Amino acid sequence: MTSTLRTERLVLERYVPEDEDGFVALFQDARVSRWMRDGPSAEAIIYALAPEVWGSGLGVEVAKAIVAHGFGTLGLTEVHATVAASNKASPAVLDKIGFEYVREITEDDGSKTRVLTRRRARLPQQI
Repeated sequence: MTSTLRTERLVLERYVPEDEDGFVALFQDARVSRWMRDGPSAEAIIYALAPEVWGSGLGVEVAKAIVAHGFGTLGLTEVHATVAASNKASPAVLDKIGFEYVREITEDDGSKTRVLTRRRARLPQQI
């Protein structure tokens, strides 16, 4: 079953072959693709925004929806994010929704990647 995530302004759906032209155009934009790396995409939720919508709040909106899906639908207790250390915008987005810096790792090519985590808020125990 494929989940559709909805926010105030967006409908987020799983990639389908009809999305190819838009995806290729997004990935060919060096301003976007410089932050995207290969990874375990089968188990990761990866998103990117076109530069013309940067700064509009959509990154926060998307990230909130993904985290809510992880905690709610998937029942996760933690959600992890990795961000290139030189990327200044993405950590700011993650900070706004409660992610905390965990550590920095050195990649095979010498670049640095930051690991951040958001933990599910614990509910007070009922008496």
